Amino acid sequence: MNDLGIIVFKPLNLRKAFILDEHKGMLQIIIQDIAGCKLGGMITYFLKNRYNNYYLEHYKIESLPLSAGKKDIVFLHTVFDIIYAFTPLYNPMPAIFRHLTLLYDEKMILYYDTAIWKKIFLARLLWLLGLYQEENMLALAFLKKIEHIPIDMISIETLDLALNKALDQWINDVLTVYQRMNGKNKIFNIDFL
Repeated sequence: MNDLGIIVFKPLNLRKAFILDEHKGMLQIIIQDIAGCKLGGMITYFLKNRYNNYYLEHYKIESLPLSAGKKDIVFLHTVFDIIYAFTPLYNPMPAIFRHLTLLYDEKMILYYDTAIWKKIFLARLLWLLGLYQEENMLALAFLKKIEHIPIDMISIETLDLALNKALDQWINDVLTVYQRMNGKNKIFNIDFL
């Protein structure tokens, strides 16, 4: 088993799932043993490509975002929903994968229950997906400033009230616009902000 990925969507009672692969990007896969496959599971696996379909032959769950899920399951599901809705298939996105692995890092547990950390995490995720509006200059300037800074190194104190509100508005605007543009029926729950 040499591939590493995270299960970001698993329809009920179907033998398929969507995995964000570390190197291949979002993959739609067919699974023989769907019962052991958990949403959010970081897995190592072996894929077989038959007739332009990926089959998950063998897999092992390496980690689950249990700490993040215990702190705020709505936030965790919203992150997976956004990745599933806006990540193109078969397009490598290693920065998104690395960003998502923060939810599996036990050192981050101190941050999971703070609304500001979730806001920065979500804003950076949208930024990495290329989903943004340029009208909110304050939020954009902040995102450009922190683009290459590890999320645990960002000084929360630098977020004044105006920037905090600007990020809230920016996240809400981005999700609303892209939902409408793509005809998505899914309403993203961002009440945790």
